[in-house]
Amino acid sequence: MGMNSKFKKSLMITGASATGKTTLIRNISKSENLKLVPDHTTRPIRPGEVNGIDKIFLSTEKFIKQFNLGWYIEPDLSFAKYNENYYGTPSSWIEDIKNKKDKLAFISVSVAIGRKIKLAVKDNVLWVHLVANENVRKMRLLKRVIGEGEMKKRLTGGDSQEKAQDADLLIDTSNISSE
Repeated sequence: MGMNSKFKKSLMITGASATGKTTLIRNISKSENLKLVPDHTTRPIRPGEVNGIDKIFLSTEKFIKQFNLGWYIEPDLSFAKYNENYYGTPSSWIEDIKNKKDKLAFISVSVAIGRKIKLAVKDNVLWVHLVANENVRKMRLLKRVIGEGEMKKRLTGGDSQEKAQDADLLIDTSNISSE
């Protein structure tokens, strides 16, 4: 993908915590004709993140209300919960991708939801799954200044390469610097 290329479809990135999803999506959306759309979450905003660009940050009450109104693809609230926070993929993305109004760029926090989107929109989305070795992920997580408990959860949680076998492209980001 050169700077002058134009995506013919939307882009979806999946991968475990600290594999480089946000870094990749930010860099690609800057250089390509893609509209970056954030998922919704109840987790606290991290340093450097911007509400409405990186994610839509909501209160738990508002997230649950929107979930109950059918705003999200996730099948139930327990599925949408990770590390005591909720994450939601807007249902509207499927129609937006199918209608090809804009080429969207987004992160899906789970391979299961990524697969559901891919099945619904077929070839209208390029699904890229990122992996990185545990030591690299640990170093990246240390930069986020998170507690040991959350570090452990993030290193053992997330979707593996095996779960994403049907992704269009698999990229190992272990040797890629995020700086």
